[in-house]
Amino acid sequence: MLTRGRTAILVGAIVLLSGGVAAKQYGFALREWLGLSGKPTSLIVSGNIEAHQSVVSFKTVQSRIIELPFDEGQWVKAGALLAKVDSSDYAQQVIIAKASLSVQQRQHSVSKQNLEAAGRTVASDEADLELKQLEFNRAQTLMTKGSGTVQARDLTRAALKESIAALERDKALLAAAERNVSLAEANIQSAEATLGMAQIVLGYTTLSAPFDGVILVRQAELGEIAVPGAPVS
Repeated sequence: MLTRGRTAILVGAIVLLSGGVAAKQYGFALREWLGLSGKPTSLIVSGNIEAHQSVVSFKTVQSRIIELPFDEGQWVKAGALLAKVDSSDYAQQVIIAKASLSVQQRQHSVSKQNLEAAGRTVASDEADLELKQLEFNRAQTLMTKGSGTVQARDLTRAALKESIAALERDKALLAAAERNVSLAEANIQSAEATLGMAQIVLGYTTLSAPFDGVILVRQAELGEIAVPGAPVS
């Protein structure tokens, strides 16, 4: 248990500075207020002493205590280390979370590359479709004028249909690539949140003094297993 004390004393003084006509005019009234003596008096206001206590315990983590640098009766400054547990397991969780985030970031990069490639393929398909449409229109016109053949018209029509099918297929692949990018971004956000939580929990493996004070009671010993909520000091 950590405790601290506070006391507040306010001392105010009013001093008459003499000089000129103004001091003569208001001197009598001021002397009356000062107790008819004409001498400065002091106004003293005192407050009570308040003791603040805090029971310090580990949050969330459960591990073996490896540091207890202070004993009962010692004075500590705010922020001083009061206790520390073995953090190796929690540090490993941070490493795992960082590795997972790195994997998700790489996957996001690959997904974006695939999306760009799919976009280029669709653009190529659209250009090919435009060409096949022109070829079919030309063949159809020539056949209508009698200078073309049905076979030539049919071949260009088949090529046009193939081009349309290819464009539809690659547009579907482009949409899938866009979804994969969105999924990769969501996975990155999840991995970042997991890493953030792992880092927070790792921070719980140390206890620091919340304010300046004296260690009244130390309720833990080195080597003990600290459990969440169990008082340490």
